[in-house]
Amino acid sequence: MDDVESGRKTGREKDRAGKREAEPGKSGRPMEESEPEGAAGGEYVFFLRGVNLGARNKVSMSLLRELVASRFGLKRVRTFLQSGNLICAPPMAPEDFASALTELIREWFGIDSPVVFRSAEDLRRIVEADPLRHVAGDESYYHVMFFSEKVEADDGRFRDVLKDGEDLAWAPGELYLWYGTARGLHGSRLTQAYAERNLGVTVTARNMRTLRKIVAMLD
Repeated sequence: MDDVESGRKTGREKDRAGKREAEPGKSGRPMEESEPEGAAGGEYVFFLRGVNLGARNKVSMSLLRELVASRFGLKRVRTFLQSGNLICAPPMAPEDFASALTELIREWFGIDSPVVFRSAEDLRRIVEADPLRHVAGDESYYHVMFFSEKVEADDGRFRDVLKDGEDLAWAPGELYLWYGTARGLHGSRLTQAYAERNLGVTVTARNMRTLRKIVAMLD
C-alpha cells in the first residue's frame, strides 16, 4: 500500500497534501480551460507506461482519479488495476490529454510516464481480432504491445529473437505476443525496451486477460 492510501505522512505526502489544497475545485483556482466532457468523441483508455513496478514508480490510482477529475472537470474517471489503465471521455483531443496526463503524473508523483491511448472502439477491435487465439492458452502470457503511433511491421527482425514456444502477430499500431509460460514471459527477448529501440516509438503492454476486463467496463 502506498503512503497516500495508508495515511502515513511522509515528506512527499505532505507535499502532495499541499498540492491537493491548490487543486481546482479545492482552493477556488480556475480549472484549466477545456472542452466539455467527451468532446473528443466518447471514451478512451489511457495506458500509463511503467508505473507501480513493485516498489518503484508508485502512483496511487485513487489519487490519480481525483486529480484528473478535478483538473479537467470530468465527472466520470475510472481506473483498472494498479498497472495504470485510466478510462474517461477526454475534454480535448486524446493526444493532448495524454500529454497533459503525463505532465500531471510528473508534477504529482515525480515520475516520467509516457501515455499511450486507444479509443473504446479501437480497443474492442484489438481484442476481438485475437490473431493468436489458435496458440494462446493462459491469457496471462498473451500480451498486446501498444505503440504510440503506427509502425511498419518488422517481422523478420522480431521473429529472429523468438524463442521456442513464442509467437507474434502484427497490427498497424500493435504487436500481439504469445510467451507461452511465466518463464517465457520473464525470459523473452521480445521486451518493451527491445520494441522501443527497434521501432523508435513509445511502447506499453497489457495481457489479454486484462484487456478483456477493460473492454467489459467500456460504455
